Amino acid sequence: MIFTKTHSPQCSTRPAQLHLRRLLGKPPRLSEVAERSYQLHPAESFNAPPACFEPSDMERVVGYGTNRDRELRRIQGGPKTTHPTVMYRLRDVQMFSGHLLFANMIRRWEHQARMPWMTSGDQLECDSAALANSKLGLRYFGHWLHDDLPMCLATQDMGPLVTPQIGPSSHHQSAYLDVTGLQITRCDSVRFKELYYVDDWHAENSHKKARLLEIRQRLWAAYPSAPHAGVFLVRGSGGQRRVLRNEMELAASMSERGIRVIDVAQASPEEVMRQCANARVVIGVEGSQLNNGLISMADEGSMLVIQPPRRFNCHHKELCDILGVRYGFVVGASFDKSPDFSVDLGLVHRLLDRLMSPSIT
Repeated sequence: MIFTKTHSPQCSTRPAQLHLRRLLGKPPRLSEVAERSYQLHPAESFNAPPACFEPSDMERVVGYGTNRDRELRRIQGGPKTTHPTVMYRLRDVQMFSGHLLFANMIRRWEHQARMPWMTSGDQLECDSAALANSKLGLRYFGHWLHDDLPMCLATQDMGPLVTPQIGPSSHHQSAYLDVTGLQITRCDSVRFKELYYVDDWHAENSHKKARLLEIRQRLWAAYPSAPHAGVFLVRGSGGQRRVLRNEMELAASMSERGIRVIDVAQASPEEVMRQCANARVVIGVEGSQLNNGLISMADEGSMLVIQPPRRFNCHHKELCDILGVRYGFVVGASFDKSPDFSVDLGLVHRLLDRLMSPSIT
């Protein structure tokens, strides 16, 4: 047992006091309240390859997931410097109701959590543990898969992996934890004498690459497969709305090329992992479902992303760069002001031919 029960006052207004302090001034960063920091890996510089696309596609873009300049830097490639991977040791931290409470600040970590105004009753105590989730990882499955899981590999030796998550875990999260052999304990009203946290934000370096590849090896071991043509991951209407109206028509055309079609929302997580393992190409509408393919695809594979014209976002390009995956995209066509869109099947297949070619031009 990693926790011991300790008695605390029946009621404490410490959360309210910290919240009021937060409203009166900008709260410090975790790095500023950490007792000590360790650089696990330094910043790195490298030349990122350009994305594979037709320049005319950019004429159909009418909105960006981040901003225009950042997306252009992503697709143009060129010199890039990553952030270092840093581990922080935090002292006297309490997890309570989806929040992290420090001596002089409070941070909401679970986006669905309501601000607690007081604590009451007994609490648990733990000598040392490692934070298993980033704030974005608790909100988006894609960030959980390619940020939080590798973060767990970096901190697992520092103590049990813990999370302030209050919402339910998805079946996909549970399945990935089973396959990778990682165990995460939910904590509420627990005080940690030491809590370790790894900052991997924008740290797409060789240290993170090694951890992502370790996860890939564990998935391959659980679902062994010879390299195959690829997967088309259906997005459908789930998540933030960006519906590809002719998605099933595109899926049928991909099936004719030997590409496996997987509806991630309908298939079991085990089936998704089994079908994605060792795929040479991963195809689909921009979204979190693509991470299922990226994390377990064949070495030196390719990713083809169908970009919504009103939410152009090449987030996966940075991960593809460090994993040696060729990245390409086709931009769809808008329907008036609707977030729904369509895509020219011919453009998609021609770009797929380029991505699958031994030498991309």
